[in-house]
Amino acid sequence: MGVLTQEQKDAFWRDGCLVVPNAVSADLLARLRAEIAGWVDESRAHTKPFGPPCVDGRPRFDMGKEHSAENPALRRINNPSDISPAYLEAMRDSDMTEMVAELIGPDVKFHHCKINLKLMGAKTEVLYHQDFAYTPHTNDDIITALLFLDDVDETNGALTIVPGSHKGPMYSLFDGERFTGAVSDADEKALLAQSIPCYGPAGSVCLMHTKLAHGSAPNAGTKPRGLYICVYTAADAVPLARNPMPSTHEGEVIRGKPARFARITETRVELPQQPKSASFFTVQESLRLRLPRRLNVALACLGALPGDDLVEQDVELANCIGGAHELLLDEVRILGVQRQDFSHQPGGDHGNDFLAVNCVLLEELEDQVRVQMQR
Repeated sequence: MGVLTQEQKDAFWRDGCLVVPNAVSADLLARLRAEIAGWVDESRAHTKPFGPPCVDGRPRFDMGKEHSAENPALRRINNPSDISPAYLEAMRDSDMTEMVAELIGPDVKFHHCKINLKLMGAKTEVLYHQDFAYTPHTNDDIITALLFLDDVDETNGALTIVPGSHKGPMYSLFDGERFTGAVSDADEKALLAQSIPCYGPAGSVCLMHTKLAHGSAPNAGTKPRGLYICVYTAADAVPLARNPMPSTHEGEVIRGKPARFARITETRVELPQQPKSASFFTVQESLRLRLPRRLNVALACLGALPGDDLVEQDVELANCIGGAHELLLDEVRILGVQRQDFSHQPGGDHGNDFLAVNCVLLEELEDQVRVQMQR
């Protein structure tokens, strides 16, 4: 008898997602959480990505820009199964593994794993995307298993998904010729309107089809949210692009036997660009941040405009942040970021120089807007 019921299997293939409790034992969960606590403490002594290098030489541990010793913002651990017996056990020998095999087996390979952390006060978010665009294969019998290391609810940055989107189109993660790692503003707006959250107690697993559209907001609560994310493929799914997170266990057959033939199904997907930084968060941050979307965030904080009214957003925002924009403009000039014409901006000497900004500047902008809101 299997771990999953037929009803659960049917739900997975219908929705592209299934949340199941008790995917690992209580003892194993405790060991996984203890490892996390140790790594978070270790991160306090660092100001940039650190740790034993991954297979491709990139740092194993990555932090958000808001990271400090007092308020750590460790956000990514690449392939923890390479350095931790507990995480290797969870990847190889747990009910989570059995569930995956029941869905895409009997022959299953491991591809890569990671931990995504959202500590209290961290600003980490994941914009909407489909995993298959990062790891295309000859067929899409691929599951991303997201093990909840903490209780996940509406307060701490839960994964949100669009049920059934795995049966629809592949969304572009490019802005022109630039790989952004996120769908366009228009696509994200449409997806968010159909999205639902995935909640559950620690030890649950969210089994997600590789083509399912998903994302997550920052942690606005008072407790952490950690996910151990393992990607598994059918043994006859052959990669079409280099693994963005190569592991010493990549390609290991964890259930069944190796495939003799590659199974090729008709599909069309853009080939991803490989990250050079410690995590894909920096890809989404530095390349994909689009001015209208982030202005909406700032304006929503102020209550200055209705959610979708972008007609006068630039002028309104300039008024809202007051003198803060001068600092931002100086930094924009230094960084050589794209500029826009704000010749009608009232009350400013920099009307022709305002900005389409990168992540660091935009987060600073939002902070300034919130300060203005509180005055």
